[in-house]
Amino acid sequence: MLVLAPFFYGESGSPSGSNDNGSAWKMQKSHMLNLHSRSMEWQKLKRIQGGENIPTAVHSISASEASYYGFTVDRYLPAERKTFLSPVLRVQPFFTVWNNIDTERGSRDFSLRKRLGMEDEILAAGITFGTESFFASFQFDMSTDELVRKADSSGFLGFWQPQVYGKWMTFPREGYLSWAGENISFFAGRMKTGIGLGEENLILNGQASWYDSLQFTWWDEKFKFFSMIGSSSAHLSDGEWAVQTQQWDDINNHDDSATADIPLKMFTYHRFEWKPVRRFGIGVTEMQLIGGKVPDLFNLLPMVTWHNTYSAAVTNVMFQADFWALPLDGLLIQGEFLVDDLQSAVETGESKPNCLAWELGALYTLPLDIPGWIFFLSGEYSHADRWTYTRWQPYLSMYQRQVSSGGHSGLDTPFGHSEGGDVDSFKFSVGAVTEQGGRIELGYKYLIKGPVYLNDLVIINGNGFLPVYYDQVSNPEVAAVLNKPDKHSHCFLLEAVWPFLNHFEASAGLDLRYVMNASHEKGKKAFETIFKTGILWHY
Repeated sequence: MLVLAPFFYGESGSPSGSNDNGSAWKMQKSHMLNLHSRSMEWQKLKRIQGGENIPTAVHSISASEASYYGFTVDRYLPAERKTFLSPVLRVQPFFTVWNNIDTERGSRDFSLRKRLGMEDEILAAGITFGTESFFASFQFDMSTDELVRKADSSGFLGFWQPQVYGKWMTFPREGYLSWAGENISFFAGRMKTGIGLGEENLILNGQASWYDSLQFTWWDEKFKFFSMIGSSSAHLSDGEWAVQTQQWDDINNHDDSATADIPLKMFTYHRFEWKPVRRFGIGVTEMQLIGGKVPDLFNLLPMVTWHNTYSAAVTNVMFQADFWALPLDGLLIQGEFLVDDLQSAVETGESKPNCLAWELGALYTLPLDIPGWIFFLSGEYSHADRWTYTRWQPYLSMYQRQVSSGGHSGLDTPFGHSEGGDVDSFKFSVGAVTEQGGRIELGYKYLIKGPVYLNDLVIINGNGFLPVYYDQVSNPEVAAVLNKPDKHSHCFLLEAVWPFLNHFEASAGLDLRYVMNASHEKGKKAFETIFKTGILWHY
């Protein structure tokens, strides 16, 4: 029997007893949740407050897995129903104003896109359907992601200007099929995910709007295995294609297949987690980029460490080890260490230098007895070396490209640190969340960003292109980039979200930055301001 009605959403995540006919309710197991979303944050902080272990560092989990870890979930259907069909509708009038921002990098500046764009879509409409174990979600939507391509250094945009943002159609942020059992789940489609417990994730960026991927997860009380195969748009500019199809790195690309130029970019993740004791967990992850070739079994099979041994010059592999611990009730400590490249004993000094990244953070829930509220303090330091995440081939540089309207260009999202490499970041914040979904956070971040960005090209001899890469430092154009000073930013951040009247949610954000060596010009200073606010109605 088909249910032409929305899911039941209980106040505490489960229906109260039975429906009007006295029937029991059952959980929809396979709809996907994000452990870093606002809807799950209260429960996660309650676990930390009580000294309970963090279940996983993978952001995307099925309702079945979340329930296994003790989280309550909010989608149920009557026990006698076999199938369901439910509409999705979200509308968000918004207003954004900005002043004196640096727009030079445009669509390649993921950090600016996150600062300018609204967290939720301006408009989203779709359907969900399935059974108890199967879930499908399809939607059309409109977002402010493309504002980063359209914005001048100062300006504003509001919901009353549909003639402006109506031209910015991008592909929908979410749409997928999923299935879940008691200890296993499968996912195919598009949605947000990430790996890591801090704000900055070094191997899979949880701030990305979405990833196109296939995912497989198996879990039990102490162990978890997660596998993901995804794709990026193969779109390249003329300059990027010229670089991709030439042989630049004669030292390291010792395989003639390096000249492969098939327009394809894919990525795989394989992750294993172990929680040996109640308050401690560790994880290891291998990430692989595949570009310019058709993938084979060497690339696609799980748990084949250092895949690029089998396909040099058309793969780029990284490895991460991380941990988390709760030494005291209310205190979470976590860290990540990523290896992009390590120079071996048989390599010469001309080979790619060591390329590492690390992150260390802590979160403390304050022991304040205020019903319905949790207050927290958090701090985080992250670092990525100058050449971490980079390759001379665009298809092997560690970003995902999302094609925008018209197909003429795309929006680039780093897979790792949200600033790419060549960065140090310190952040401290204080915040509070409510059981009903309210949230406020006040933070300060000190950001040091070097001049190396993912997939930067320089023009040589008036018409040729050269990648900004470690083995081209003797070239005058590349040297000129590397000699630019680091950009130092003092960032003051305020974010607030407040639900009201059941189906409404008000949000606001303020981003103030004092930038020294702005645009990497020595002595140049800038004061950047971004304010955005919206009221979301959802059904």
